[in-house]
Amino acid sequence: MIQAITGRALQLAGRWIDHRLGLDTSGQVGVSELGFDSEQHGHYDPSRWSLLRGALPRREVSEDDVFVDLGSGKGRVVVEAASRYPLRRVIGVELSPELIDIAAENLRRLRRPLRCRNIEFVHADASAWVPPDDLTIAYMFNPFRGDVFSAAVSNLIDLVDRRGRPLRLIYTNPIEHDRLVQTGRVRQISAPAGLRYRLLGIPRDWVRLYEIAPEG
Repeated sequence: MIQAITGRALQLAGRWIDHRLGLDTSGQVGVSELGFDSEQHGHYDPSRWSLLRGALPRREVSEDDVFVDLGSGKGRVVVEAASRYPLRRVIGVELSPELIDIAAENLRRLRRPLRCRNIEFVHADASAWVPPDDLTIAYMFNPFRGDVFSAAVSNLIDLVDRRGRPLRLIYTNPIEHDRLVQTGRVRQISAPAGLRYRLLGIPRDWVRLYEIAPEG
């Protein structure tokens, strides 16, 4: 009962923040509504506001960092990253063209100053998307599973090996954690601070941080 009440309160808080910022990022959108023909692609469900803040302290981000949200949906995390951090650029990769259109409109209507104005939404399947060489931070909110997940992670590993520098990965609701670490190339690092997440009603280990390092 308490968990249900907390969840409802957080949903209402998310809608209130959307309203204050002039955005439409709340609410779920089912797989069938998105037109996905594979169960490996998940439905749309936004990350909670401030979740990124707990996983990625501002002091750990510089003007040289490039951030991507894989499965960016309506653009909530893209907006939060561009608003909060002095990033070189922010990328949202999304399979649904309808959600990309909503994300682009959200960015246009945003009532908040941006610290990073170099923002791009890419219509692509993450399993086929080739990460740019300057990418340093990747974020996922359980956007896909199975072979699609494996291919997307493989693309990140290829990037790290190609340029010879590590990549940070933030994985929320980490359903495919075992598949991720079984690559032998992804190491889980220290968990983010727990107090903020307890206040947000987020379970322990629901947000996990990883590093992909060059081979050898």
